[in-house]
Amino acid sequence: MADCIIISDIAVNAIIGVQPEERIAPQPISVNLKLYVDLLAAGRTDSIEHTVNYATVTKAVAHLTKMAECLTLEALAALVAGLILGVWNDPAMQKRFEQSMAEAKLHWTYDDRITKITVRIDKPKALKLARSPAVKITRTRQFLLSQKFETAAVEGEPLTPVYIALGSNLDDRKSNIEEGLRLLTSSEMLPNDRQVRMKILKTSRLFETPPAYVIDQPTFLNCAAEIDTDIEPLELLQLFKSIEERVGRVKTIRNGSRKLDIDLLMYGNRRINIPGKNGALEGSLIVPHPLIHERDFVLGPLNDLCPNVIHPKLGLTIHQLFQGLKFVQLQPVCYLSQDRHFAWGKKTNIMGVLNVTPDSFSDGGKYETVESAIRRAGELLSEGADVIDVGGQSTRPNSERIDFETEISRVIPVIEGIRREYPKAIISIDTFYAKVAERAVQAGADIVNDISGGTIDSDMLPTVSKLKVPIILSHIRGDPQTMSQMTQYDDVIDSVKKWFHQRIQQAHRHGIYDWNILLDPGIGFAKEQEHNLQLLRPQGDLRSLHHPILFGTSRKKFIGTITGREKAEERLLGTVVSVVAAVVNGADMVRVHDVREMKEALLMADAIYRSK
Repeated sequence: MADCIIISDIAVNAIIGVQPEERIAPQPISVNLKLYVDLLAAGRTDSIEHTVNYATVTKAVAHLTKMAECLTLEALAALVAGLILGVWNDPAMQKRFEQSMAEAKLHWTYDDRITKITVRIDKPKALKLARSPAVKITRTRQFLLSQKFETAAVEGEPLTPVYIALGSNLDDRKSNIEEGLRLLTSSEMLPNDRQVRMKILKTSRLFETPPAYVIDQPTFLNCAAEIDTDIEPLELLQLFKSIEERVGRVKTIRNGSRKLDIDLLMYGNRRINIPGKNGALEGSLIVPHPLIHERDFVLGPLNDLCPNVIHPKLGLTIHQLFQGLKFVQLQPVCYLSQDRHFAWGKKTNIMGVLNVTPDSFSDGGKYETVESAIRRAGELLSEGADVIDVGGQSTRPNSERIDFETEISRVIPVIEGIRREYPKAIISIDTFYAKVAERAVQAGADIVNDISGGTIDSDMLPTVSKLKVPIILSHIRGDPQTMSQMTQYDDVIDSVKKWFHQRIQQAHRHGIYDWNILLDPGIGFAKEQEHNLQLLRPQGDLRSLHHPILFGTSRKKFIGTITGREKAEERLLGTVVSVVAAVVNGADMVRVHDVREMKEALLMADAIYRSK
């Protein structure tokens, strides 16, 4: 498909050139872009969700052109192509750009639907005898990635992007997959006769799929992962087999049940066909995997991970191959604890609020003793709460921040007590401190709920990565003490989505698996009433981010303002309406104080709005 978006004559005054006088005063530059992107869905739906934000691209390119101060047009064209395609070959320039954009209060996240770009840069006043010198280049993301990895080989960085599939249908399926991923980068399994490089870049979501080929066996849990490595394909295949055996796979019938299966799907752009001994299938290696195009349990996770990567043999993107499947049985799932998960879109889960604080806006001081807090947890569970969210610090606007030691002293005895009295309860810790999160998980918490999305404490994401538990990333600007002064948005929905893209990328960089990320748009956090309402309206649908969504509207100020209910505990009916609106908007979980009433409302909302 040759669809494209053309952005012509981006006019910028910038320092560019090799002559001394050209390094003093900015000169006029004209940048022209041709963005290759599939526009079929945009044409059918008339929705900006399915196309590229022209203004965002233009601002980012203009900003890069000004700040880069390149010597040549060729270098500037290469930078622009890398910016748009999300492949930087110059980490120092990338860092400068990101810092400069942040200082200018501009936002940029590359759009991975753009797989190819043509860049033309003109310098109109550079020559006396010609109207304008110009440089024109065309680049694809795969080409830039291949160049990046070739450069990395010289610098001793990981080399080849590799796509793999992991599946399990025996015992603790999630633990089997996570142990397989751990062993991939562990010195226990990697060759010890030389230095090798192996890094997990990103994973897909987890999907439940019915068994294929041999149907009389348990349901599978499947995912895909992107890794970078310098291990050659045949040796990599042997590593996968060793890891499968280490996790406990026992050979049975072909396509039978297994604790862990790891398949090599694609190894860069290479095409490999190594037959087994005497031509047997056993021990052979065919890359790309010959059955990628017919397996929904492979293409689904792969489409989730890298929809725009081109199949090296078939010449189609993974997304195009996925769309070509005639029969798909995939159910994305989210684990709230090691052995409890829910299927997206089937029901709305309830998180019950348990504040053990003296100053929370709604119920501060009611459950300050450990005994009263444990008793309240039991009430919430009996009323229908799926998760108990324990918080030891008020995050209402302008609240006074306490230190992590005080917060630990409040929440840890409560979490230990709930775990002791209600061993099957799913417990969440509401904190933005990494040390509190770590202690809470050690005490029995299953989930970390960070109202700052990991922005207040820089140790939060690496800590959660180490703990291997789900994290709820909530949108905010600033912190509870400053957020009320940071409520200016050109487009709140666009800003929230871009912020989430950036935080998700950060989580991936720290090794957090994609299935351990949930999102909360942060109702009331650095947002005015109209911003909250926009996020609850249909255009605020965040399902395109492909992560479970939590809404926390319960008893909040904007509900009181609209309904005239000054006391937080009197905002029940307004909360019910906001919760139903959240369900219509794709919420997978709601965080509420009044669990019994919300349970009834959600039963009706799910019956009406969720398809069977």
